[in-house]
Amino acid sequence: MFRQATTSKMSKNSMMSKTFAAVFALLTVAVIGSLVTMVIVYNIRLRILKPTPRPTLPVTTLAPPPDMRLRGDLLPESYHVFIQVPLYTRIIEEVNVTSPNQTYSFEGNVTIYLQCVQKTKTIFLHSRNQNVFRPHVKNIITNKDVGVKNYTLHNDKSEFLEIQLIDDLNVGQNYSLFLAFQGELNEALEGLFLSTYLEGTPAHVEDTDVNRYMAATNLQPTDARAVFPCFDEPAMKARFHLTIFHRKDTTALSNQKGDTYIMEEDKEWQCTRFQPTEVMSSYLVAFTVSELKTKSASTKIKTYARPEAVDAGYTAYADSITEPILNFYQNYFGILYTQKLGGACVVFRASLIQSLIRRVFVSSLRCLLTVCSIPSLRTQRLHCFASNSSGDSGSGDRQEPRGAPSARPGCASRSAHSRLV
Repeated sequence: MFRQATTSKMSKNSMMSKTFAAVFALLTVAVIGSLVTMVIVYNIRLRILKPTPRPTLPVTTLAPPPDMRLRGDLLPESYHVFIQVPLYTRIIEEVNVTSPNQTYSFEGNVTIYLQCVQKTKTIFLHSRNQNVFRPHVKNIITNKDVGVKNYTLHNDKSEFLEIQLIDDLNVGQNYSLFLAFQGELNEALEGLFLSTYLEGTPAHVEDTDVNRYMAATNLQPTDARAVFPCFDEPAMKARFHLTIFHRKDTTALSNQKGDTYIMEEDKEWQCTRFQPTEVMSSYLVAFTVSELKTKSASTKIKTYARPEAVDAGYTAYADSITEPILNFYQNYFGILYTQKLGGACVVFRASLIQSLIRRVFVSSLRCLLTVCSIPSLRTQRLHCFASNSSGDSGSGDRQEPRGAPSARPGCASRSAHSRLV
């Protein structure tokens, strides 16, 4: 009896298993049939509706940089900057003589040499409050032009200058980007700004003959883009070759040693061409056009200031103490400062503006020049620049500003040992 019960139970289990298998098979066939039916119906509807195909995005077109940062697909290697500053440093009223109108504009052009590290069809860099025109891109290796489709200046917080190209920029290739620009001097003590001071004592209330004007830069932290189009981020380091066109009887100072050429065709203009800088960030570029002068006897260290202050001997202490401080920090840090050093003290009627610090120990020199103020001018501030005048003069394609006189090898020349500190 027990054997018969077991056999009956096994028969029932076997029947349930076969039933389950049959149901599962039917469901599987039904699912497959449904899928096939859906595919067929979808294809039929697709032929009837004929929808627009999906757009295909070119792999070379990237989205604008996120978080206000450059993409890093193009790396600048060097800049060749030409700037014409037509500012008059003084306007003297003369009887029966028409005085020139002061001009607060500047113009120039920049050629940026780039290395492509990621394939792209768009160039992003920075520009602010400028008219930018005549963009031109060239492959340096093949010497072929790269067509420019369009360029747009983003009037938002990004301050991007976007240049759309017709052809791709390929990885490993070197390119040059030429841009012409125009801008205005400002009184906000940022970018390339205007500063004024008095030279002497006014003869009467409305006497403007003692007014002196100068143009100077303060490019920290992100104001280099207000002077010339550039990749204005600290990581985008490059060498800077700077040439400044300025009026006669003015002095142009910058980071490096410069040579000044007097124009043969127009005696009202001078051209100062500075030696290339070391590889550095764009905000470290510094220059001024003014009547600053120096009486420093040393060929290694020079201090520039207003002619009145230099003649009164107010720069003598800075000349005498700078070299001992320099020697102290050389011994302290174990780093030899083999380059020449120049300093310029610019008097402003505003707060202290920091500028270029080229070595760690130069910071103390800056503080020294700041503290070494004139007793009668203690209510004002000193703008102290630090710079380096070493380096070989670089060569490369240079284009001068439109309408500016050009320097020729036959022109008379005088060395402008001016390094904006």
